[in-house]
Amino acid sequence: MDIGLIELDDYYVRLLKANRILPVAEVNWAHQHNIEFEQYFVLGFPLELNAGTIPIPGQAALSPVLVPVQHIDQVPDDVCRADNERFCGKLPDDMPLNFEGMSGGPIFGIRTVPRVEYWIVAIQSAWYSQRKLIVGNRVPTIGWLVSWVMDQMSKDQKAQS
Repeated sequence: MDIGLIELDDYYVRLLKANRILPVAEVNWAHQHNIEFEQYFVLGFPLELNAGTIPIPGQAALSPVLVPVQHIDQVPDDVCRADNERFCGKLPDDMPLNFEGMSGGPIFGIRTVPRVEYWIVAIQSAWYSQRKLIVGNRVPTIGWLVSWVMDQMSKDQKAQS
């Protein structure tokens, strides 16, 4: 699994709350595997569109892209192992972009029934350029890992008290 976590200081937690930014709670991801999505997209900043120099210091000139992804169930064994419960998807064959620089981008699932809704279903972590396949760590897997780590940290803090 290829993810990084950053613990937020109380100062930043208070700032987020003051600006009505809600954390992603377990209820938002725990049952995501039961939802049928109609379409998937990956969001990122491919290196070939974002590798130039920034002309004015302190200003960013970024070119994000949102690429449709076809979820695939029958994945070659050498790409995705079922025991990892990873998201695997096929990019359009005619997509001109190399996916370098897209690692860590969110993969969104979208459905329109019963209403338009979307979720981050995975975080892109691997790219098989010859096959136009991407692999991502599913959000429920990341969520369970984060919950476990936080639980362990809480137990460690209590043991030190």
